[in-house]
Amino acid sequence: MREQAKDLSAQERQAVATFLAGGVKKQTESAIPASAQCGKDAAPIIGPSWNGFGASLTNSRFQSSDEAGLTLADVPKLQLRWAFDLGDVTNARGQPVVAAGRLFVTSGTGKVYALNPKSGCLYWDFAATAPVRSGVVVSDGASPVVFFGDAQANMYSLDAATGKLVWKVHVDDHPAAVITDTPAY
Repeated sequence: MREQAKDLSAQERQAVATFLAGGVKKQTESAIPASAQCGKDAAPIIGPSWNGFGASLTNSRFQSSDEAGLTLADVPKLQLRWAFDLGDVTNARGQPVVAAGRLFVTSGTGKVYALNPKSGCLYWDFAATAPVRSGVVVSDGASPVVFFGDAQANMYSLDAATGKLVWKVHVDDHPAAVITDTPAY
C-alpha cells in the first residue's frame, strides 16, 4: 500500500486507515425531494435500450449505431443532461440498464431506482434487504419485470412499471454468500 499512498497527505492516509479498519459510518441514502418524482404524464421513453450486463446472452457488450440511436459524429456533441444522487456511497457497482422505457440503477444503500432516461425524474424506488452490488436485467413482454440480487444472496423480481415486489428468493445459505453478478434473462 506504500506505493498507492505515496501521494496522500497524512490526513488522507489516516482516513484510508480508518475506513479499512471499519470506522466508517454506514452508507445511507439521501432524501429524494418531491420535485424529483415523475409526474403522471411522464410516460416511459421508448427508444434505444441496453438490457443486462452485456446487452445479450453472449455478453457481447456491443450495440450498433442503429440500436443506440447514435452515430460516431454524435459522440463529441454529447452533454450532461441531468444527474442523480445515489446517496452516501463511495462507488456504484451495478451497471445502469435502459429497458422497458426506463433507466434502472442500483445502489450500495440497497436501493433500486427506476428513472426516466430523458429527464432523470424518479418513477419509483425499491429497498432491498441488503446492499445491491449487481446490475439488473429486465424481461421482455407486455408486463416486464426487473431481476437483481443483493449482498445477502437474495434474488428479487419487481414489476418494472411500479417497483412492486413480485417475488424474493434466498438462493444460498452460506454466511458469506453474496450476489454481485447481473442475472441473465
